[in-house]
Formats: sequence, C-alpha cells, structure tokens
Amino acid sequence: MEYTGIKTGVYFMKTITNYVIAIYLLSAMAFGQATTATIAGSVSDASGATVAGATVNAIQVETSTSRIAVTLADGSYTLQFLPIGT
Repeated sequence: MEYTGIKTGVYFMKTITNYVIAIYLLSAMAFGQATTATIAGSVSDASGATVAGATVNAIQVETSTSRIAVTLADGSYTLQFLPIGT
C-alpha cells in the first residue's frame, strides 16, 4: 500500500509519536534506579519524650562503613546518601 499526501503525513506523525512515547517510558524507568538510600526517624525515651542531641549510628555490615547523625531539638534525624548494600 502506498501512502500519498495527507495519509503520508498522518502515518509519519503516528510513527514519530510512538517513538517519542517509547523513549519517554524507557528514560523514566532508567531514572527510577536509586544508587543511594536515606534513613530518617526520631529518638524518644521510655516516657515518649523526644531526645535532642542523641547520636544515631548506621553501619553497613558488608563494608563496615559507618554514618553518624545527631538528633535535632525535636528528636528527628536523617542519614542521607547511604550506599545501598546487597
């Protein structure tokens, strides 16, 4: 079947649109892969009161890598950019 005139333009646009959608979906999957992790939480004592200034230590057992955070006034802490283990 030979396309001419308007039919050729429509066929071309459909083809281009399909390629653009495929590239978009594939690139979205590629960016979904994380290479680091974050741990966040809060520290409280036995009575439920938050603990400011507490030291939180996360250790990756495989490599013995350690990351330390100190809790804020509200007892919260965040450890960012942790390497992902297996």
